[in-house]
Amino acid sequence: MKSIKVTIRFIVFSVLCLINTSLLAVNSNVDSISNAIVGTWYKVYEVSGMTGDLDSIYTSDSTVISRISATDSISWKQYKSGLLIYDLHYLISYSNSPIYKTDKWMLKSGENRLLVSVENYGFSYYLDAYDGGGAGYSPSVDSNVDFLCNALKGTWYKVFNYSGLTGVRDTIFNSDSTVIMRIPRTDSIAWKEYKNGLLTNDYKYLISYSNSFIYRSRKWMLKGGDIGHLISLNDYGFACFLDAIDGGGLGYSHTKISNGLSDNNVSKGRFKVIQNQNNLISIIGNTKLLKVAIYDLNGKKHKSWMNVESGQMMDVSDLHTGIYMVIIDADNEHNISRIVKN
Repeated sequence: MKSIKVTIRFIVFSVLCLINTSLLAVNSNVDSISNAIVGTWYKVYEVSGMTGDLDSIYTSDSTVISRISATDSISWKQYKSGLLIYDLHYLISYSNSPIYKTDKWMLKSGENRLLVSVENYGFSYYLDAYDGGGAGYSPSVDSNVDFLCNALKGTWYKVFNYSGLTGVRDTIFNSDSTVIMRIPRTDSIAWKEYKNGLLTNDYKYLISYSNSFIYRSRKWMLKGGDIGHLISLNDYGFACFLDAIDGGGLGYSHTKISNGLSDNNVSKGRFKVIQNQNNLISIIGNTKLLKVAIYDLNGKKHKSWMNVESGQMMDVSDLHTGIYMVIIDADNEHNISRIVKN
């Protein structure tokens, strides 16, 4: 009899432990998804479930998500022009979606069901309804737009031309230049093309974000009327490709290319980036640098320094192997160089 009582107690104890462990796991998962979506967000795309159309969106309107204390619910506040227009509450739940045939985290509010997916750019949600519409959110669109404006700003030379119709890539080397600058107080850029020193084209593009129909990837886009250029930052500068059926594109460098090679670390301005074998970099110039920042080719900032002296050593040993852009701001001068972390 004593042995039976001990066995029963052990079974009860084991069940309670399993229940407690399960609850901890569920709470941990709710914490995880809550932490992933808490913050200030900006809508970067919207997809219509009825038609399947995807629209790129960029405005200063924001959505602020916060955890409601001592609950598994969140507060979802939407702002337009700084004014609160929606104040919603969602319960974090879990669902086997009948529409998408997959297990996903869900935000539930009355009859509304939003299926949430954490992405590399932020998060997206889709309505668990037959129309299946949804939207994508980025945590720092302002910062990303600033980054892209800074990365594109300056004088550029066309170094290759790629024909999407024929697949032919031509190397180009001439004195014609393209000057890109931000239009003040907007998320647009002026794109001025010069030939023999004379202005030949004066374009304006809005910086947006797109799920490319042709290239099947989400990329920053320059939009001007019906023209959409998908932007890709590279070790030589940047490339832009038409998001159209022909898919042609162009490559630009701050320095002209000769024999397929360019010296990207020699600045046209007053600064030169020096990298040594101990993963330290320094910048040589004749003035104090207001800011030095290091980004990867996807636009993510990894390190930054303020008020850097000429020759000051900066440690980049914690960067992963790859190519990085070094963006330098000093007075009214802007410089972009690159480093390779081995």
